[in-house]
Amino acid sequence: LPIAVANRSQVLPDAATDDSGFVVVWHGFQKQKTDAEIFVRRIGENGIMGKFSILANGSRPKISWNGKRFLLVYSTVRQPNSNLVGETKCWTILNENMKVVSKGDCKWSNPEYALGVVPKDGGWLISMPGGPPGYWGRTIGIQKTVRITPDGSWESPSNDNHYNPVGPVPDNWLDTSWKRPKRDKKNGFREKAVWPWGKSSLAKMGPYSICAWQQYGVGGATGFSLVDSDIRIGRIRGWKSVDHLGGFALADSLENEVSPCLAAGADGVLLCVYEKRMTDGRRQICAKRVEMNQI
Repeated sequence: LPIAVANRSQVLPDAATDDSGFVVVWHGFQKQKTDAEIFVRRIGENGIMGKFSILANGSRPKISWNGKRFLLVYSTVRQPNSNLVGETKCWTILNENMKVVSKGDCKWSNPEYALGVVPKDGGWLISMPGGPPGYWGRTIGIQKTVRITPDGSWESPSNDNHYNPVGPVPDNWLDTSWKRPKRDKKNGFREKAVWPWGKSSLAKMGPYSICAWQQYGVGGATGFSLVDSDIRIGRIRGWKSVDHLGGFALADSLENEVSPCLAAGADGVLLCVYEKRMTDGRRQICAKRVEMNQI
């Protein structure tokens, strides 16, 4: 289906489904405009396409249906009069007719994040990392979650101050390099700390959301390089982490395991598909099957 065909680039699509068919979002350019725009288009189950519409200036959109409404998350550039610079994330709740119900600012800027639906209450869950070592001078790595309620409220614990904790480790943190013990993997190959960073994935199973994320070692020649990624997994109820900090190892070998993608089956079984980067330069697609009672 020619969903977005134009003289200028149309890229990075995402899709969701509801009772009426499918909704596709992407970002692209049109005419002589220099800013990317977020487009949305409905596709019926019979393949008939509706007209596309423009929702906002922005890029890298993701969309999720919670049974009643869609949540769209995308990157945008802060306004010149803002006291912050660079990109941020915005969210928009849409009804089934693609009309805006509410919108707001997601309060973080990193491009890597995962979007899912919170079981039972119909809200949405966002999983995101903090930053890599040395990023804006930060000395802490984070993998955390926040929740957007069905009515459009942003929820996270009061001591979750963006990238740094206020007091104890917040309940919504799945993993962190903060006060983590040194972890050697092969003759001291892992140095100083572990560091969650990069892509993550969310799935819904029973009363929980399940998150898979990447965890690196910090070391290498510079002492701040991210080396040897593993994949961790943990359970979330609402926006709170259920399992201990750092979760459980899902793929933990001497090769790099990256780009996790979760799918939940009806029988209480999870499938995590990921990319395995071999030491000889080859890349493979692997998967692990996990039963809920194994987590």
